[in-house]
Amino acid sequence: ETQLGGDSVPDDVWHRVVHIVTNNRDIQEHAAQASWDALNLPSWNEKTVRVAGYLLGEFGHLISENVRSSPIHQLEALRSKFGYCSAQTKSLLLNTFAKFASEYPQLLAPLLSDLFDEYSCSFDVEVAQRATEYLALNECAVPELITNVLAEMPIYPQESENTLEQKQERKKKKREKREKKKRKKKKRKK
Repeated sequence: ETQLGGDSVPDDVWHRVVHIVTNNRDIQEHAAQASWDALNLPSWNEKTVRVAGYLLGEFGHLISENVRSSPIHQLEALRSKFGYCSAQTKSLLLNTFAKFASEYPQLLAPLLSDLFDEYSCSFDVEVAQRATEYLALNECAVPELITNVLAEMPIYPQESENTLEQKQERKKKKREKREKKKRKKKKRKK
């Protein structure tokens, strides 16, 4: 749970959480509920918003029958954090909002068209580009296209299971290489 580590949690860790949840159908509902609960705590951090945004975009429908975690409540909770987040998190949340519009077209698509329109003029190019693309997609008259573009993420391949370990190993080797260079530099100075 990123709530405990806050913004100090490396991206690799929350990516791994998403990877595990995506690959295990039996924990998806629980993960969506846990991320929803964390999102609604009085204090929150941006990594929690990222995890919750991703998991609710993919699996929020599993908890949407509950009145307290209805689609509109999920949207409102994420939207309330949007203005306080970095461009990277805003881009992820725009993706989540597009998935909401696809999942609940009658209920949320009109609200989200306004939001996408608003952020299509963002000073951040990535946010503006995504908002513009999602606005066009949201207004598209071909439901099959929207469904295909915003389909649930597929299960991650098994060979990527060791991605975190591989990244940590690469970081360790880089650190060792830097330390070795520093030692050589010190020797030359003597």
